[in-house]
Amino acid sequence: MLIFEAKEQIINWEYRDDQKSVSGSVLPASPSRELLACIPENPILAYVLPHGMDRFTAAVNRLDANRLRDLEDCGKLLPEENQIVVEWARFCLDNFPKHEHYMLCETALFHDLPSSARFYALPHTTTGNIIRRYGSDGLCHQAALDHILGLMGRQPARLVSIHLSDRPNIASFYHGHPVETTAGFTSFEGIVSMHGIGDIDATITLDLLKKGLATAEVRDIFTKKSGLSALKGQEIHITDLLRGQLAPTDPVRNLFVASLLKAIGAALAALNGAEVMLWTVENIPIAIDFIGNMMKRLQFLGIQSLTVPLKGDHFWELTHKNSPLQVYVRQSNRWQELETLVKKSIS
Repeated sequence: MLIFEAKEQIINWEYRDDQKSVSGSVLPASPSRELLACIPENPILAYVLPHGMDRFTAAVNRLDANRLRDLEDCGKLLPEENQIVVEWARFCLDNFPKHEHYMLCETALFHDLPSSARFYALPHTTTGNIIRRYGSDGLCHQAALDHILGLMGRQPARLVSIHLSDRPNIASFYHGHPVETTAGFTSFEGIVSMHGIGDIDATITLDLLKKGLATAEVRDIFTKKSGLSALKGQEIHITDLLRGQLAPTDPVRNLFVASLLKAIGAALAALNGAEVMLWTVENIPIAIDFIGNMMKRLQFLGIQSLTVPLKGDHFWELTHKNSPLQVYVRQSNRWQELETLVKKSIS
């Protein structure tokens, strides 16, 4: 299986089979048949779509020429999120028509959010059915749900899933079904991120437009030139925060912690408390001190932390068995999780 995912204007890819995995990166402006020429004949091709609107409502979707128009509609609405994937998928469909193509959709998990979490307080006559909250990082949250199901043999009644990344995201699940999430119309709503502004007063947008900025310029400011990096005046990533490279008194760090804690509080409130809190990170040893500090801030929940975490295979338990809130940390294996989702869908 060959999987493509766009990150920061780069296409990352990984080829996986029973014997090996090979990965790399290419510029999206130069899709190359040479990339696929080194791959065994007729692999499955899969692409990660950041935002599926109402066009892609399943986590895994068979992609063919008939569905390409749906994909192109997604690209028109959210070009900075989707257009790279649209162009790459179109190229591969045109040049490799005999291969099986699948689209993995990041927003599909949240397609059926309850109305209390789905809609904005905007007039329906103006917004129609398109302007709504779609959520984000659904593939990561689904992998988290699957992990907990395998661990407990059931879905917890109330679970808070926290994806700690450069664009952090939190979702609340009731018996495995999403009921709230920090991401909204796009993934830039919610928790302040490394480059995204997070939640803001909508009139700020109007003020910027009134100052003469074009819509594209405002979009660029909000999605690429804001966030913690803008406040710090230098490029920073979530790993800088997790490694403690920002001092505890640093106002940029404090803003992130406050935004994260507020989002956790909202996620817990949406469930009237939680049975399980599951953090997903790229590297547990790097993230564990930061998560431990967050747990200290949440001690009012009655969390009974272990002095020494129980360390499993990319999965750590942080609380006693009798703790009212069980807290776990899982280390994501992104490519393996994507491959598993596709295989489960087509098996």
